[in-house]
Amino acid sequence: MAYRRVRSLGGPDAGPAAFADRLCGLASDADDRLYAAGDRRVVVVAPAGAVLDTWDLPAPALCVAVHEDGTLYAGGEGWIAVLSPSGELVDTWRDRERLGLVTGLAVRGDEVIAADVGGKCLRRFDRGGKFRNDIGKPGRGRGFMVPNRHLDVAFDPAGRIRAPNPGKLRVETYTLDGELVGFFGGYRGPDPAGFAGCCNPTNIAVARDGRIIVTEKAEPRVKIYTPEGRLLEVFGSGDFDLSCKNMDVAIDGRDALVVHPPVDLPDARGLRPPRREPYEPFELPPACAKDFHQFLVLQPHYRPGKPVGYRSSSDILFVEGVHLME
Repeated sequence: MAYRRVRSLGGPDAGPAAFADRLCGLASDADDRLYAAGDRRVVVVAPAGAVLDTWDLPAPALCVAVHEDGTLYAGGEGWIAVLSPSGELVDTWRDRERLGLVTGLAVRGDEVIAADVGGKCLRRFDRGGKFRNDIGKPGRGRGFMVPNRHLDVAFDPAGRIRAPNPGKLRVETYTLDGELVGFFGGYRGPDPAGFAGCCNPTNIAVARDGRIIVTEKAEPRVKIYTPEGRLLEVFGSGDFDLSCKNMDVAIDGRDALVVHPPVDLPDARGLRPPRREPYEPFELPPACAKDFHQFLVLQPHYRPGKPVGYRSSSDILFVEGVHLME
């Protein structure tokens, strides 16, 4: 695969597409629209890049997911909001015990899975908000290890749950009842098929054909695997700011990958804002806020060899994957 830049959307002068404080979550729907959640709202973006709408949320959002029928779910600290396909707030679930810090969401059929960093596990609910069971609860060597206080989740086409376990350096597969039925990755030294560092991968998305897309931090990059865990592609090395972490990723039916690399940009003196956990809001100095939270769009480019990357320290990357021509 190879990639080339097409267009950008966002930045401080982007009107409804601009985020004042933070952009945290991404999702796409059956019609390939993009939903970007941050601040206290969701921005809806058409496949061609035009902003279609903005929807208000009850609190700062950390993640977002879209059901097959267009219902949107957004999560944050202690809550999940349910919005209609037209953006009206339908319900808000509040549960400090089971929704301590929701940093990832996955929805399918009558299932809603919330990645709760507070409980270091996945919480399974029905679409009405009724709790069903925990998945990956810590104990006896099992469960999620999340030293960077971030956990993500996705459904695969078979209805199984795929989730990064950053502290164990792998991607795990669970049934809805919470049975661990497989995993791939692990530490493999310089082999890119595995994962390294304290806690990778951080974020996940699953394509409609079952391919698994994950992002890493330190060094920030993107990897694509087969459903069985065979590495297909690695890109982004050297293209993202080294301080990027917890890069959310979404993929639509066109194979367009969307990556948001959050980073604290330096101000005019070369200084960065104080490092904070991603769920803690902060104000950026005016010089630092320039070009913050942009959308960078890339499309396929038929060129053999390594992917062509574009440095983008605070952009969303739209990446369409294609097979190379011989």
